[in-house]
Amino acid sequence: VITTAPAPALPCLLPFLSTEDLAPITALRYAPIVQVAWGMRATKLPHFHAFGGLVPSHEDGELLGILHPSACFEERAPKGGTLLSIFLGGMRAPEVIDYSDEAIEALVRERLQRLLGITSEPDLLHISRHRLAIPQYEASSGARFERIAQLEERYPGLHLAGAIRDGIGIPDRIKQGEALARLISKQHGA
Repeated sequence: VITTAPAPALPCLLPFLSTEDLAPITALRYAPIVQVAWGMRATKLPHFHAFGGLVPSHEDGELLGILHPSACFEERAPKGGTLLSIFLGGMRAPEVIDYSDEAIEALVRERLQRLLGITSEPDLLHISRHRLAIPQYEASSGARFERIAQLEERYPGLHLAGAIRDGIGIPDRIKQGEALARLISKQHGA
């Protein structure tokens, strides 16, 4: 059994494990993130070759950052257009996840106008809410890692993977997946 599910899903997926067994794992907190895709067919953005940037918490509590994927990757927007990806909320403003679409759009419009001078209407506006977006590795994470190791030892063939351990980024997932594939191959003589 291999699971990469978020911590809150584990009790349902693994009913043979007690609440006590899973407590250090299910205690994992997640930052909620709102991601807004803002696309414009024709743009009058200042010309800059940047992937975007993060916003320090002392400057803005709700806005985490703005990425500019169309500046880095081809075919993310029509020729001459722009795609921005705006991230809101997180642990510093978790309430943003519950804002209405209208409130989120108004917040994004104000920030884009103030920071980038964008006043035109978007041709694409898509709001995505991710309640369990970013696992928070905190001082208590050691207890979670220890419990995962104990459970995997107690139940041979059980592999608790994903962002609950070994980091939260895509490179972490690739490294973890490769290591898990090697381990399973070794265990089964492949």
